[in-house]
Amino acid sequence: MHYGHALKFGTFIPPLSTAPEQVVARALRSEALGYDLVTFQDHPYQPAFLERLKKIETENSPLFERYVTEKDPKFYDCCKMNLREVKELITTHRILIINHIFSLNESVLKRTGRHPVYGDLAIPQWIEFFLLHEAHHLLTIFKLLNGPDH
Repeated sequence: MHYGHALKFGTFIPPLSTAPEQVVARALRSEALGYDLVTFQDHPYQPAFLERLKKIETENSPLFERYVTEKDPKFYDCCKMNLREVKELITTHRILIINHIFSLNESVLKRTGRHPVYGDLAIPQWIEFFLLHEAHHLLTIFKLLNGPDH
């Protein structure tokens, strides 16, 4: 898609829950500077997902609590990173997840973990859940780029 100009990216805003007005102020400042897309770190869910997969492999149907960003110490580490570091971290974790999934045999893929809302899910269902979660964020970005204001 062509937007009539070179896109300006580069604003990365960590959503510090203790100061939401600062997040909004940074987003407004980015808009005033003419950036086409402002990015927010949602949470470091990729490492948590890989940890969940490994737990499913070693325990009998473990129960996982709802993922809460503020309870994950890795979230605060991500908040201190710049955009380049976050991109590298996401790419690294994505490769680790893909390699791990491809290493699983059929019997392991049948193992389950319990989701607090959806109940017992086999590993392929956890993978689908993870992908849907990430797709939700991509849809949000798509809507921002292609909404009525663009």
